[in-house]
Amino acid sequence: MATAEELLEELLEKQLELVRARKGSEREAALEERIATLEKRLEEKPKAEREEALEEITDEEYELIRQHRAAAPPPAPKAEPAPAPAPAAKRTRPGRKSGMAYEWYVDDAGKVVKTDIANIYNGADEPDEVELPDEEAA
Repeated sequence: MATAEELLEELLEKQLELVRARKGSEREAALEERIATLEKRLEEKPKAEREEALEEITDEEYELIRQHRAAAPPPAPKAEPAPAPAPAAKRTRPGRKSGMAYEWYVDDAGKVVKTDIANIYNGADEPDEVELPDEEAA
């Protein structure tokens, strides 16, 4: 069985490791922030100045930048434009059945004309729904 001193020493070592890890992650966060700021400043410069700045970096600096970008999450995809709205559904009218009375009739252009008196339709049966011509839909 471990003595109190050994247990205390083990506990202190674990705490020291946690403190060191926390400081390391704080340093990494500060470094990430600094790199993001520098990249933002670089993007704001004209293209010629950016190319000139990139020519002046050392191989070590280039490698650090490459590693940083490889570890960074990929950029979010750009939002796609909204799809064009679907064309308005064509307006329809109920189809007529032979022998039925209707208070409207269809003229030669396909437009529905209302009447005061019901007329009996004696033509061929129509489908349950018939599309109206474009002039009527507007």
